[in-house]
Amino acid sequence: MLTKLLQFAGLTPAPQPPARPLSRRSDKPVGPRPTKPAPVSDVVPLTPAEQAVRDAVKAEQRAATLARQAEEADKLFARSIGVIVRHHNPAREMETNAKTLADAERFVGPEVLEFLRAMRLAAVPVPFLGPDLLLLPHRCAAYRIEFTRLRETSVEDWDRAWLASLRERSDATKIGETPPPELDVPGPIQEAIAKAAAEKAARLAKRIAGGTGTTGTTGAGGNAGATGTAVIPPGTTGSKDPKDATEEEPETYVPPGPK
Repeated sequence: MLTKLLQFAGLTPAPQPPARPLSRRSDKPVGPRPTKPAPVSDVVPLTPAEQAVRDAVKAEQRAATLARQAEEADKLFARSIGVIVRHHNPAREMETNAKTLADAERFVGPEVLEFLRAMRLAAVPVPFLGPDLLLLPHRCAAYRIEFTRLRETSVEDWDRAWLASLRERSDATKIGETPPPELDVPGPIQEAIAKAAAEKAARLAKRIAGGTGTTGTTGAGGNAGATGTAVIPPGTTGSKDPKDATEEEPETYVPPGPK
C-alpha cells in the first residue's frame, strides 16, 4: 500500500508494463495462394446459322417495340393538338385541366406551339382528331405527317400571322399594356415570304412598265398638243388574259383644244 502511495506521489518510478510475447514464426513457405479452377461452361457455342436466326428474332422484336412506341407517340401528338386547340377556342364548353394542358404543350414542343399561335393570329382553323379517330393508329400517323407539312409550307398563313402579330404588339403598346412576344417565324418560312414578296414586286413593276407610253399628238384644228402619258389599268383592253393587257398599244392622250 505504501509503495503505491509513493508511486502515486512520484517518489518511485512506475513499473514498466510487461513486454508482449514474440509472434510465432511460421515454417510454411510464403507464396501465391492457390486459385480455384475456372468453372467449365455448359453452353455450347452457336453455329453461324443459329446465330443468324437469333439475330433476326431480336431485330424483329426490336422493330415491333419501335413500331408500338411510334404509334403511341402519334396518338399522343394528335391528342395533345386537340387539347391545345380546344383550350384556345373561345366557344369551348368547359375549362381545360391545367395539368393536361401543360403535359400537351410540353409534348408537342415550342415549334408546334408557335405554329398554333400563328394560326390563331391568322384566323386559320386547325383541325384535330376526335376520340374515335384517336383509336386508329394509321389515322394518327397520317394526321401528324399532314400537320408537319402544313407547319413547314403554309407561307401565306405565316405571313398573315406575322402582320397580325405586329398589329397586336402595336395596339398593346398604345394602351400601355405589355406587348406579347414577337412571333417566331421559322427561317425557311421567312426566306419563302421574302422570295414571294420579291416576285410579286417584280411582276408589278413589269406590268406598270409594260402599260406606260409617252406620245405627242396634234389637236384637231389647233396647234400641237403637249406630250401626254396614258396608263391602261389591267383588264381594260378587253383581253381575257391580264398578261395580254401589257402587249396592247397604249391609248393616246389628246389634250383639250379647239376642235
